[in-house]
Amino acid sequence: MTKIFQISVLLVLFISLRVFGQQKANGGLDKLEDKALTMIDKLPELAKADRYYQKHSHSKKHLLTMVAGKPGKGQKYFNIEIAEDNGAAYHTWYSFLVDPRTGEILYEDYKNDKDIPLNKWRKQKNYLGLD
Repeated sequence: MTKIFQISVLLVLFISLRVFGQQKANGGLDKLEDKALTMIDKLPELAKADRYYQKHSHSKKHLLTMVAGKPGKGQKYFNIEIAEDNGAAYHTWYSFLVDPRTGEILYEDYKNDKDIPLNKWRKQKNYLGLD
């Protein structure tokens, strides 16, 4: 039991130091990530979609926002996914590319293999994926 406890403490310490190191090394990426998430969370279409999923699942399902990719070499966008949490797994319904520095938001249209500017995606009026 003592050996397991010692290993657990070392593991927690290692993870804590690694996370702290990543936060210091990312050069302010955390603030930009928060801004990118906030930009997506404020989209009224996604609030509407979340209400729809909650209503039709009797509050058993809801949408959540998560970062699926961060800017790096050759990539200026955060990849933000909106997924359904059904209690057993996540199902991605929407995927956006967000540049919090410029405010640019693109919808990733996997069906047609292209990225669509937010204003064009809004004109399609298929936020719920029911079309």
